[in-house]
Amino acid sequence: MAERERRFFWSVLLGDAILLLCALCGLTGAFLSLYGGPKAALWADTEVLARCAAGQRPLLVWAAVWALVSLVAWSLPRFRELAAGALAAAWALALWRNWAAVCSGAVFTAKTIADLFEARVSWGGTFGYSPGLTLNQATANVRLFLLFFIALLALALGWAVVRARRWWLAVLLTLPPLLPGLLADFYPSWPAFLALCLCWCVMLLTSLCKWSAPSARGRLTLAALGGAALVLWGVALAFPEAGYTRPAWALRAEGELVNLTNRAADFFSQWDGPFQRTVTYVGSAGEADLTQAGPLSYSGRTVLRLTSDYDGRLYLRGSSLAVYEGGVWKALPEGVYQQYLDSLENPDDAPSPLLFPAGQGLAALAVAGGGRYTATVDNVGAVGSCVYTPYFLTEQDWGERGMLPVEDAYFAGLRGQRSFTMDFIRQEPLNVVSTSSRWSQAYWDQVGAYYLAVPEELRGTLDEMIGQALRHPTEITPEAVVCFQLEYAQRVAAWLESCCEYDASAPAAPQGVDPVLYFLTESRRGYCMHYASAATLLLRAMGVPARYVSGFTAESIPDRTVDVPDRAAHAWVEVWVDGFGWYPVEVTPAAAFDWEQERDITYAPEEESEEPEEEQTPEPSQEPEPEESLPAQEDGPGGAESGGAALSGWLKGLAGAACACALLWLVQFALKRLRARRMSGADPNRAALACYGYLRGMERWGGQVDERAVELAQKAKFSRHILTPEELEELRGLVDGERRRLCAALRPEKRILFRYFWGKPLTSREDHV
Repeated sequence: MAERERRFFWSVLLGDAILLLCALCGLTGAFLSLYGGPKAALWADTEVLARCAAGQRPLLVWAAVWALVSLVAWSLPRFRELAAGALAAAWALALWRNWAAVCSGAVFTAKTIADLFEARVSWGGTFGYSPGLTLNQATANVRLFLLFFIALLALALGWAVVRARRWWLAVLLTLPPLLPGLLADFYPSWPAFLALCLCWCVMLLTSLCKWSAPSARGRLTLAALGGAALVLWGVALAFPEAGYTRPAWALRAEGELVNLTNRAADFFSQWDGPFQRTVTYVGSAGEADLTQAGPLSYSGRTVLRLTSDYDGRLYLRGSSLAVYEGGVWKALPEGVYQQYLDSLENPDDAPSPLLFPAGQGLAALAVAGGGRYTATVDNVGAVGSCVYTPYFLTEQDWGERGMLPVEDAYFAGLRGQRSFTMDFIRQEPLNVVSTSSRWSQAYWDQVGAYYLAVPEELRGTLDEMIGQALRHPTEITPEAVVCFQLEYAQRVAAWLESCCEYDASAPAAPQGVDPVLYFLTESRRGYCMHYASAATLLLRAMGVPARYVSGFTAESIPDRTVDVPDRAAHAWVEVWVDGFGWYPVEVTPAAAFDWEQERDITYAPEEESEEPEEEQTPEPSQEPEPEESLPAQEDGPGGAESGGAALSGWLKGLAGAACACALLWLVQFALKRLRARRMSGADPNRAALACYGYLRGMERWGGQVDERAVELAQKAKFSRHILTPEELEELRGLVDGERRRLCAALRPEKRILFRYFWGKPLTSREDHV
């Protein structure tokens, strides 16, 4: 069998060549079309990769060349490891000579992928990089990096396809570069991606024939290639690339998968450790980071289910945030609310600022003039303990309802409960009245400063805009007449609607620029997060206490269960009315509630919204580009020094570690070959003495020399007789047995060194040590 494995078969070579070509060329084409295509250009600056995609033919040619070189190296009957090691050494030497350019190209590529993923998923994982290169220089560096990456991947894929023949290794090596784009709902070129899928499918089908006769394996590979190609061609005809959208069942499956993951995360959060703190997938969270507020993207999955006897729109309140620092909304500092409770004579009877109207209880029913309603909210897709509640809740037994108020910020659900029923009152705006009370004064004395705080760097700009907002002509509704806080809030909302445009695809603010300042003075484009943040800070600058609130909006239908999708996530403002409590104010234009329009903007692939002309990425040009520098970004916590330089250092360390591992492997390989040659030489007596010498050498590790080995060594050295093959094989067995015994007896750290220098025990039909 060993001899048959060493024979050369053209069918095997041809099948492996096609698999490697499909894998490398398919991955190259899919990668460039995924991150350098026209759809990606709508979400981030991808001009460098777009240029590479426009001129991808040289990259595809080099991918094919490297695939064939790797095939030849790993298909050699002997010394294939030496050939692969020589290619790796040549690659490392070339990398060392072009280190700066390759690192720059790697950082550009990583930044483009991170920016695209952040724009679509908003995961907060991007960084700044501004080396001051021209567009042509940046493109050349990215091409050089891709060439080196393809060459290294070719060596690894050659081993996975030709030697290991593990289909999952091929998937593991080729899928990760495409995974960020696929998760962000971008689609690669169909022919390139199907070529890659062809390699995966054929290797999966032929994995059971790994140890069969090589010629039969080669014929089966070629037959599987033909059959799989026909099937994938039929799939391409059934699902053409143009106009492809994910079917409804796929969206539903994604939603159910996310919901299942969220429920599992909620289950694991019962223990301390890495799962103790969970992150809400959509909706309220412990903070709201506006610096990462790029274009919105939704899947359409259901996150809440609402059943109520109320007819109309309900705001399902999640959590409120109090402190604005560095573009991030944060919760009230720990201990501040407790100071309010400590100032009261009887803290247990203190009303919660979350209730309707705070401090007035059920007696306010007569004032409100509205009915009493019940709502049941099922949390099916949001992680964490936050309960989403309607406004104007009445006093009720919260422990029985499975929810408890957490300071003045939100209601928390008891662990394990995800369905909550609560009573609320329809509050008529005309009856928002201000009455003095001791509890509200005590509450405000402790927390008021936080809900009036404005960052000093924004104070000047906000003061300039306050006059414009107050002078803005708007119809004053009756509720604003009896409450100056609501009058100011209405004027601010009207002014924001007149001077800013609602845009769900608005990009994130440039690094180093405050998002609210950027929204008010430069972009004038944004969505609920921007409107609510700007209105909150403007009201605070006017002296009106305000805070940022996030949650969902839902159109309630009496006695019917309504699915609340993730696109219903929303943010608004609460203003403080003395003696009444916190009152919600909508400051986002009506366009925010046009879900059909929002759906077209965010996740329908065939109807992507177009950015303003000045924001679009120019089409690749065949003419020479002017030597203009790429736009530089401000250095900061994620700037060039901390992001690009850190990634460059990381890549340098990774390359150094790879070279060190390759050197260690080459040393061990040389020792193994030398030992095998000496112990399997043409002269049996010399080979026997070599075996005896290795036995004596293992004595320093605690080894023992068997008497039979001494007898055979003396016979080989002093006798005129030549040892028989059986005697030589017996002596080799003694060497391997002693190695096996030492490997079991030595401590782990010594065992690693021993196996490195003396080799591991034989476990197969090898004829060398």
